[in-house]
Amino acid sequence: MRNEVCRIQPPKSFGNSRPIIVEALPPAAALPYVKLGLDFYAVGSISAELLQHRIGNALKRISVLPGIRGAVRELLAVMHILKPPGPEYDVSYSDPAVPFSIFVSLY
Repeated sequence: MRNEVCRIQPPKSFGNSRPIIVEALPPAAALPYVKLGLDFYAVGSISAELLQHRIGNALKRISVLPGIRGAVRELLAVMHILKPPGPEYDVSYSDPAVPFSIFVSLY
């Protein structure tokens, strides 16, 4: 069962694109990633409005780069938000065992 935080609709310039689901992993599912050193926000500690705003702005920037825009449109279905150690850190991760998903930090 999904713990969906929100859905983000990419800009119109992405073309016919499905919404991106922002999902909070249950503790048991997050544990292997925590063991790798990734840190997650507690469920409910980031508002859906903040996520929609910040990720929506990032997608607008991506939308002006056709190659990246196409890759994101075709390959990204689910995002998991990581908690970086501080504002000067950018943390991301992908797992081939979890296709169409990315783990990205938001401060």
